[in-house]
Amino acid sequence: MTWFKGLKDYSIDSWRELCRAFSSHFTARKRQPKTMDSLSNIIQGKEES
Repeated sequence: MTWFKGLKDYSIDSWRELCRAFSSHFTARKRQPKTMDSLSNIIQGKEES
């Protein structure tokens, strides 16, 4: 929510622009290979099913 509130007023004109801005801010630029250790360390949260 901090990222969204930090956007300049009227800087986003469409849902498409919002999606692109969101993706460019939060998506990793480099693919991270998944190891067996990283997969086995995933823990399900209390509210997740």
